[in-house]
Amino acid sequence: MKKLISIILSLFILIGFSANIFGSDKKAAPIKYTVGLNGNVLKQWDYIKAEIAKDNIELVLVVFDSYPLPNRALADKEVDLNAFQHYAYLNNEIKRFGYDIIPIADTVYAPLGLYSQKITSFDQLKDGDKIVIPDDTTNGGRALILLEANGLIEVDDAAGWVPTVKNITKNPHNYQIVELEAVNIPGSLPEVALAAVNSGVAVDAGIIGKHIVLEIASKENPYVNVIAVRREDKDNEIAKKIIAIYHTDEVKKIIIEQSKGSQIPVW
Repeated sequence: MKKLISIILSLFILIGFSANIFGSDKKAAPIKYTVGLNGNVLKQWDYIKAEIAKDNIELVLVVFDSYPLPNRALADKEVDLNAFQHYAYLNNEIKRFGYDIIPIADTVYAPLGLYSQKITSFDQLKDGDKIVIPDDTTNGGRALILLEANGLIEVDDAAGWVPTVKNITKNPHNYQIVELEAVNIPGSLPEVALAAVNSGVAVDAGIIGKHIVLEIASKENPYVNVIAVRREDKDNEIAKKIIAIYHTDEVKKIIIEQSKGSQIPVW
């Protein structure tokens, strides 16, 4: 009798053990999706990452420290999507490198600004003073247009939105236009009279709001930032979920607060 009871108990234990293995409601491993970013102001992406995790999607955020890297990584399939650049920069990269990358959503407009630790107005500039601009074609051109808009130089209209220093047609005060990588420009401020600084770089450097002047937005402005993917992934469902979360009032609030108003949501 004892032997029979022992056998029955063993069977119950075995059945229970099997149920735990085969009948458990195991959650599937999350789908990983990699996003390429630039800069340190990324709170909206932390929010998006938390929200999309509810759909069992794990966003892997990869932060690059140089502008050319996120597009190269996207083209090489090292990331699935990137969000760091405006239309003008993307178009120039496509032209230069032949990337099959397209924008799928607008994000923010981040005005470029002119900053200085030596002057408070342009009439304090001296002949031959150094003015630093970003060394990439689009943001460098953007800086030259801003200098022109404030009467410091003139550039050839034929150069459109991307003039270079070679397109400067008038420089009556012989300003020395020095080109540096965008992220290094704030460090040059103690040594130069004036510098053109991207909004995100200014935030990272702790100088946002200390500009002499900012760009003025216009409808045809090509400096609206975008979310971009490889053309083959333009209809990707995860990318669509990301855009839907990004284009919410909560993300708008996060962007305005963390950028101290230096980035303007455009949806």
